[in-house]
Amino acid sequence: MSRPARAAPPRGFTLVELVVATAVSALVVAAALTLMIGQQRAFTSGSDERRLQGSARVALDDLTTNLRLAGYGIDPALAFDFGPLPTYLQPQAPAGQLTSSPGQAPCDAPVTCRDRIGGSDELVFRYREPGFGHYLTDPPTPALLTINGPLPGGLRAGQVLQVSCAGGDMLWAYVTVDQDVAEEPAAVEVPVSLRAGNGAQFPLQNAFLAETCFQTVAGLAATNPEKEGATKVLRVDTFRYFVQAFDGRPYLMLDRGFDDPDSVALVAADVEDLQVSYFFPASPVPQQVAGSAENVRLAAAPAGIDLAPAAGAPTYTTPRNDPARTTHHPANIRAVRISATVRGTQARNEPDQGRLPAAGNRPELAGQPLHPRFLLETTVPTRNLDARAPIFPVWSLGDPAFNQGGG
Repeated sequence: MSRPARAAPPRGFTLVELVVATAVSALVVAAALTLMIGQQRAFTSGSDERRLQGSARVALDDLTTNLRLAGYGIDPALAFDFGPLPTYLQPQAPAGQLTSSPGQAPCDAPVTCRDRIGGSDELVFRYREPGFGHYLTDPPTPALLTINGPLPGGLRAGQVLQVSCAGGDMLWAYVTVDQDVAEEPAAVEVPVSLRAGNGAQFPLQNAFLAETCFQTVAGLAATNPEKEGATKVLRVDTFRYFVQAFDGRPYLMLDRGFDDPDSVALVAADVEDLQVSYFFPASPVPQQVAGSAENVRLAAAPAGIDLAPAAGAPTYTTPRNDPARTTHHPANIRAVRISATVRGTQARNEPDQGRLPAAGNRPELAGQPLHPRFLLETTVPTRNLDARAPIFPVWSLGDPAFNQGGG
């Protein structure tokens, strides 16, 4: 009887086979790691790009939303702030007073403090808040206004107010709140202390309040609710946009011009540079087609801004074809071009990522190495500066719920 065949002993791997298997496994793992790292980098890059673009949109949305209202309800010469403004005729001032402006926002020198070719520009403008309106309950004094409540939100020290009288004289005066006014929910009289001011200097035209128009019309609403000539107290808002760095990270900031330093707010992170250019009328008789090459041209700041043109500063009463309407005075700004450069937070090993792209009248500059940049530009028309008559609010004082209050 034959024996059954014995099974062959188990055979191991040879050294060559182990080396080949290890090499193949290493290649597979390396390929997988390379793919994973590439996907991670793409995801990080895409996230950074989205965050970067989102930050730029937030910055421009906030800025352009307010900029569209620049000049609403106030004298065109005061809409944009380029530092100390020489005297000009303010039509709604008593007896044709010449008004001067010290430049409300911080400014080292006229014009040039708003434009820099070696750094970021500033943009400073004002408008009258459409949703704010109160009337005087008592004749004003150079130190005090008394307005009707309620007063939602109160008032901040440093806030500019426009006191407007719709009597036969059609006057107004710009004054400044001296102390914070608390929010008042009730329909009671609210005292507002005023910062001391003498003469015609904006925004301290307290002396104008002694005019008969302000003194006789004030308080009429309390006894005659249908009296449309009651003196209105309106709010003028200031917006100063600038770039500032904290701990090596840049931010677009907004200063509202109040005394409290905490009133400076962060608008958007990683905005590294802001460049501003201004469009002015180009011909002695401006063309009617807005935006045409004949109607506007880009001013090359700082020489492009003229605070004291020979033709004089235009006012509401200046005819459309007057030479004063064609100068580079700030009252003639017809559009503003904004260029915002946003910097990514993720460094990239790419040679072209360390420069700030040229924008406005600023050339290309060296920036933080290896960080990507995103340049976003937009142009905003300033239609309020082309107004031909002052905007005086009229509302029915017999209906306290209509167009009154504000905060």
